[in-house]
Amino acid sequence: MRRPLFLLTALSLVATVACELPPVSPASTRTAPEDDASKAIDVSPPPAEQPQPIVSASAQTETAAPMTLLETPEKQMATMLAESDARYRDVERLVVAKRWREARKALDELDPSEVSGDHYERRVANEALAAWLLELDGDRGGSHTRNTAVVALWKDPAASVSRIEKEAAGSDELSKNRRLGMALVAVGRATYGLAEEKREDAAKVTFPTYQGPRTPEGITAFANQKLAPWLQKKLAALEESEHAYLKVVELAPAPPPRWVLASAERVGTMWSGFVDDFQKAPIAKEWDDKPELREAYRAALDSMSAPLNARAEAAWKTCVAYSDKFRIEDEHSRVCRARLTKAP
Repeated sequence: MRRPLFLLTALSLVATVACELPPVSPASTRTAPEDDASKAIDVSPPPAEQPQPIVSASAQTETAAPMTLLETPEKQMATMLAESDARYRDVERLVVAKRWREARKALDELDPSEVSGDHYERRVANEALAAWLLELDGDRGGSHTRNTAVVALWKDPAASVSRIEKEAAGSDELSKNRRLGMALVAVGRATYGLAEEKREDAAKVTFPTYQGPRTPEGITAFANQKLAPWLQKKLAALEESEHAYLKVVELAPAPPPRWVLASAERVGTMWSGFVDDFQKAPIAKEWDDKPELREAYRAALDSMSAPLNARAEAAWKTCVAYSDKFRIEDEHSRVCRARLTKAP
């Protein structure tokens, strides 16, 4: 059966790109040394058998039962700072009350150099929380600037870790873990925030609306003039977004599981949404009474979609793997579980 021309011109582009580019999902084969408690975050997907207990980035003790994260990430960061220095208590109170602008004002009133002192991790977390509060208050430009500053503070991970370890000399291992964990959570959130900006930019590349006649000629012209350019631009934006999320996974000495999980969900949902978009391609009116043509068309779409659906599914599986391994349950893990349940 002859395949419609616009499938050859437009949709083949999707298959070509999806097949030639290796899938990049937030999963890494790098594992942390067992003898270093500060690096006891296994960043590879867990094996099928029962996962082993392990110390999380915030150095909390894991239990056999799944852990539900009741705290929002911004409250988690504010609480870590407040536990580190009582001067952040007012900021924490305002964050809990969701009074973002007041919380930001209270945070700005603290002298970063004074409250950070010999706590480099506090300086990093202070900047990351400021970025988040700016984002929640609608100041995307300010948030971008502060997130970029956080990433810059961690541009040399080895030096940053060494500095924290030196500042924590004489402290017990739990205290050292908490200090390093605070920094990693903050840098993870900032890196994730920058990736979110890329995702939002990609979302603005919307599927072109077809308003022409439902004829083979009209649809072919639409595919060549509108659909194919959209596919190229959308694919480039999605790839850029995915690589931005991958930077969360690449954080050293080990990425915070919560933000790896969130990044994996976003990557999977992006690719799935892309498939949903290009399956909106119009069908010629003359096919209304030709079920065999419609079936061939849908089969071609499904075939073209397969590599992209595989990328989405791989990312969601990584998300669930991290959720199970680190006993994390949040809105991102719930999305991943739901999408895998519906996956063909």
